[in-house]
Amino acid sequence: MNLLTVAIDKMVANGQGLGRLADGRVIMVRGALPGETVRVRPVVEKKQYLEGEVHEVVAASTGRVEPRCPLFGRCGGCDFQHIAAREQLRLKRDVLLDILVRTGGLDRALVEKATTMPLASPDPYYYRQRIRLHVDDRGRPGFLRHRSHRVEPLAHCYLARPEINEVLGQLAVRDRAATLFRQVDSLELLLNPDLGSVILLLHRRDRPRPADQAAARQLVEEIAGLATVLWSLDNIGLVDTLNRRVEGDAAVLLRQTLRSRAIGPEASEAPQKLVFTWEAGGFSQVNGAQNANLIDCVVSWVKGRPARRVLDLYCGMGNFAVPLAHVAGEVLGLEVQGAAIRGARRNADLAGRTNCRFIKGAVEDGVAGLASDGASFDTVVLDPPRQGAATIVPLLPLLRPRRIIYISCDPATLARDLAGLVKADYSPAAIRLFDMFPQTHHLESAVLLEKQKKVKSGE
Repeated sequence: MNLLTVAIDKMVANGQGLGRLADGRVIMVRGALPGETVRVRPVVEKKQYLEGEVHEVVAASTGRVEPRCPLFGRCGGCDFQHIAAREQLRLKRDVLLDILVRTGGLDRALVEKATTMPLASPDPYYYRQRIRLHVDDRGRPGFLRHRSHRVEPLAHCYLARPEINEVLGQLAVRDRAATLFRQVDSLELLLNPDLGSVILLLHRRDRPRPADQAAARQLVEEIAGLATVLWSLDNIGLVDTLNRRVEGDAAVLLRQTLRSRAIGPEASEAPQKLVFTWEAGGFSQVNGAQNANLIDCVVSWVKGRPARRVLDLYCGMGNFAVPLAHVAGEVLGLEVQGAAIRGARRNADLAGRTNCRFIKGAVEDGVAGLASDGASFDTVVLDPPRQGAATIVPLLPLLRPRRIIYISCDPATLARDLAGLVKADYSPAAIRLFDMFPQTHHLESAVLLEKQKKVKSGE
């Protein structure tokens, strides 16, 4: 297809610039910014829209900058390095507001009034404490290229923490590592923040051979900062270099497989630092410093309000439940993942909180059970996976919470779920965007909803 000249009107949720062709069709352009005029190479053509990539910037936005990484544009790991930091925040806020209004049907004036300025990440680069890489046929790790299964090899990532880059750089030049990597589907490098060491987690379908385990132990001996090598195996779980299964109490005994991070009292209302631990392979926010700010926000929304009982749905390893236990009478957490529940209970014990209780099981079933038992909560905290909580939202009003705090990593599912809560007479009182993933289009937001009082007829 021929090159097209397009004026970009706005940015959409996937980070692409949106413009219109002369025939009225929409075109979404990777790498284009609002206000720019660009020459576009179409790559996908549908009946109603096209997708394309920037071939030439004819008139550039004042928010455009030179990308820092030499692999930018080829590597699919991030897509916003060509945008100045403040402009990234502005665009993300615009995208969030647009989706809440257009997709969620929320009142624009209400949403704009409730939305505060996005909170910038303390570290715009080198913030990720976990990265997952694919491997090419030569055993070289890297991210997939955009719209491709081809791996872009790398030995340094501008988003990964320095400790991870130090280990990645050493792995990239070792034949022993390449031999191991050719046998895996993907790999992860996991920082243990408090120890400053890195865990190498290899994803493969079957158990490693003795020679593989020996090679892994040699890598640990040779590479400074590499604490251990683990394998994540289908239907088995985690196995270490001695072929021992790693879970539960074993993870506690194998100190190097248990990751931890301390957050200060200013982010939790605790009298001293809180120490969070989670098992290798378990979920934690990749941006630890920004996660502390998110915790601070959630706690501030609960502190000073009636909070006799708090329900934390998708509680994970107690990221919100344990800090909230310092300002609430009782906290109940629901989570389906066993490793996360073990972490939550361990973290509550470390904090000395006896007013936390955690239940393992499907969250929807847990909420339905609480509702049928007539349980009620002052506050519900909801931090669902990317697909949102469509089946749970209709159940929440049955628990009669005065407020609901919804944390989201996907604005589309957030808008859908908020629309359901607004129909149940909950109104957004505060909306805050946290730049959890600088240099990418991804959004992390928190919304405080409060129950509206019904006005009696005749008043």
